[in-house]
Amino acid sequence: MNHCLLSLTSSRSFSSLYSSALLCVNHSLFKLARQITEAYLVSIPEDMLIHLEAAAGAQVDTNSRTKNPAMIDYERLTELYVVHILAKLSDWDSARDFVDFNVVLSLSSKKVTTDDTLSLKKNN
Repeated sequence: MNHCLLSLTSSRSFSSLYSSALLCVNHSLFKLARQITEAYLVSIPEDMLIHLEAAAGAQVDTNSRTKNPAMIDYERLTELYVVHILAKLSDWDSARDFVDFNVVLSLSSKKVTTDDTLSLKKNN
């Protein structure tokens, strides 16, 4: 896949990707949703990851109105991937590792995602 078409800098591409993955989740096609999301995540250019990491570090106010739009998209995708895809596949180790080793997510985002995932795991 061409990473230019799948860049977080293109809101239309992100919306299409997010909608496609969400549609798969809604139809219980979790493996396909995982493939779509992972293909997108690995295609994010290095310079965009650096930009996102800097944006996350610059966040003082967690109010979404002040967040970088690309960061908001990344957090939405992360939540979909970890909480709604990996959790439905009962891939708890991958979910934990993705959050733990993610250099882009803020500590508060990591905590919320981890708490949501642990809650789902307990109810599984």
